[in-house]
Amino acid sequence: MARIKARAANLLDAKYRMGQEEHGSNLWQLKIMPELLNEIIDMVAYGLTIEEHIEEVRSLCVAVENGDVEAKAAIKRIKELL
Repeated sequence: MARIKARAANLLDAKYRMGQEEHGSNLWQLKIMPELLNEIIDMVAYGLTIEEHIEEVRSLCVAVENGDVEAKAAIKRIKELL
């Protein structure tokens, strides 16, 4: 948990400072709501896609263990996903 919190804090600090330098502090003047909403939609799409990819990798692993899929084919698909 400490590692995750430290990494999140470092990423947030760097992003915040970059934004301050680039935009200043009056975000309401930038009329950023349309872009903010686009970013939120992107994050939902990214999250759902990553979740699907993780499930596909898990399923491929199970299929290889059960002998339903050849390991070489599973590895090829996993590489495509990653």
